[in-house]
Amino acid sequence: MTTDNFTTASQDLLNKSATLAIKLNNSKLYPIHMLAAALDNEFCLSFFNIADIPTHELKILIKRELSVLAQESVSEPKLSPATEHFLQTCKKEADKLGDTYISLEHFIIAWTITPYLPESIRSFFTATKFTESTVKLIMQEMRKGKNAKDKGAEDQYQVLEKYTQNITKQAEEGKLDPVIGRHEEIRRVIQILSRRTKNNPVLIGE
Repeated sequence: MTTDNFTTASQDLLNKSATLAIKLNNSKLYPIHMLAAALDNEFCLSFFNIADIPTHELKILIKRELSVLAQESVSEPKLSPATEHFLQTCKKEADKLGDTYISLEHFIIAWTITPYLPESIRSFFTATKFTESTVKLIMQEMRKGKNAKDKGAEDQYQVLEKYTQNITKQAEEGKLDPVIGRHEEIRRVIQILSRRTKNNPVLIGE
């Protein structure tokens, strides 16, 4: 199957999936290999995190299911019929959304609807309410009306959220540890940030 109409990120995911299959001595590539590779992909993880998916539990399930796959040392795994069907599903989802390229988002949608993931994984997604509709709602929020029209489509979504942390939001949610014994440092940071010019504080040390 040609990957010319896949985004750079989705091509990279396929390559890493194949590398994983080789490492595990799996002669065929399955959708679960791609899902395993996705847990090391920042873009895919953002979806799981937004949907409140406990990825540590998902990793355990995936590791368990990968361990029971047939093993045979090969230099390059072949696409299993399940993977071919899975990738066709990705293409159909891209067409539905009017996307020119198949992006990681279409992989994520396909994982929620494919019958070619192990039952334990599909049950996990059902239990955590990680469904097609959930993914598409997240997509709408991230895309802001954009479509996958080029190979770097994923890089255009939520650039600010991707490369920065919203410390204010974390503080409001109680996710930051309290700062003790740093009153003078905090006062200086506020003072510098309040300047009209040269207002970039640098925090050095513990």
